[in-house]
Amino acid sequence: MPNLSSIKVAGDNLDLLVEGGVGPEQELLVQAMKSALERITSLKIGSARPSSVAHALSHVDKRRLQRLVFHHAESIMPLEDELVAVLKSLDGLVDVKLDASQPIYVAEMQRRLRLYHVRTLKFMCSGEGHTPEYSNGLLLAHLIAPSLEVLSIDDLNYMYKTFRLVELPHPLLPNLRVFRIDVNESPDLATLHLGNLSALEHLHISSMSSCGDVFPDKDDLASLPSTLRTITVNHTLTLRPSPSRSLLAACDQVGIRLFVRWRAPTLDYARMWCEDAVPSLGQASMDSTEDEVVDLERLFEWAGARARWLLRVGDGRALGELAGAALRLRERFVIEHS
Repeated sequence: MPNLSSIKVAGDNLDLLVEGGVGPEQELLVQAMKSALERITSLKIGSARPSSVAHALSHVDKRRLQRLVFHHAESIMPLEDELVAVLKSLDGLVDVKLDASQPIYVAEMQRRLRLYHVRTLKFMCSGEGHTPEYSNGLLLAHLIAPSLEVLSIDDLNYMYKTFRLVELPHPLLPNLRVFRIDVNESPDLATLHLGNLSALEHLHISSMSSCGDVFPDKDDLASLPSTLRTITVNHTLTLRPSPSRSLLAACDQVGIRLFVRWRAPTLDYARMWCEDAVPSLGQASMDSTEDEVVDLERLFEWAGARARWLLRVGDGRALGELAGAALRLRERFVIEHS
C-alpha cells in the first residue's frame, strides 16, 4: 500500500513491535507495521502499554507524522522519560486527540506532557464515572501546547460549580483562535474564562440539552475578548428558538456574528422531521413560482459562502454536515455531468 497515510492500531499489535513476532506470519506483520509507521502522517492508538507506544513512536518519521490520537489515557500513563522524550521529538506533530476524562491523568499530563509544535488539540471527556474539571482542561491545554490555535473539549459534563476551581494564567492560550466545547447542558458564558483568551476569534458551543435557553446572555458579551468575531450555537431543542432582537443588537454592537445550528433530539424525531420537510417524488408539482427559484438561488449562494467560511475557521465537522446535506444534489450533479 504505497499511498498509506493513516493507521489505527491496538495494543496487542504494538506489543509485537517490542517482543518480536512468533513465526513467519507474525514477523511479516511486524515488518509491515514498521514500514507503515515510517510513512504515515496519522496514527490512532487504542488501548496499549506506554512502553509499546514509545517503541512504536520511535519508528515514525518525526517530521512526517502530523496527527496522533490516543483513545485511552492509559496508553501513555505513566509518562515515563522515554515516552516523554519521543513525544517531544515529533517535530511535524500539529494535531493531537487525547483522553482527558480522569483527573489523575490530567494532573500527570499537566506536569510532564509537552507538545510544542501542536496547533490543534481535542480532549475527550466521556470517561464513565468521572467528571473532568473544565478549568483543569484549559490549564492542561495551556501547559502542554503553548502554540495551540484550535481547542476542542468534547462530552464535558457541565457543572456550574466546577468551572471556577482552578486559577488560570492570563493571558491564557495566547495563540488560540478557535474554541469548541461540547457539553451536556448549555453553559453560562461567565463561567468559561473566555476573557483570558486574548486571541480568540471563533467560539462554538454544542449542547445536548433538549430544554432551557441555549443562547448567551447579552450582558455577558462585554466580558468576552475583543478579538471574538463569531459565536456558533448548536442545540437539540425540539422547537427552534430564535435569538432575541436585543441579543442580536448587542452582538452587532461588539462586532460578533451569531450563528445557530439545530439538531434533532432523537433519531426518530430527526427522521420524522426530514420526512415532513422533503416531499416525495409523487408529491412534486409543476406549480413552482419565481419566488421559489429566487429562494433556491439565495440558499445555494449562502451554502457556498458558508462552506468557505467553515474551511477558513477550521470547522471540519460542520463542513462534513453541510456536504452530507447536499448529498442528493451532488449525486444528481454527477449523473448529469458524467
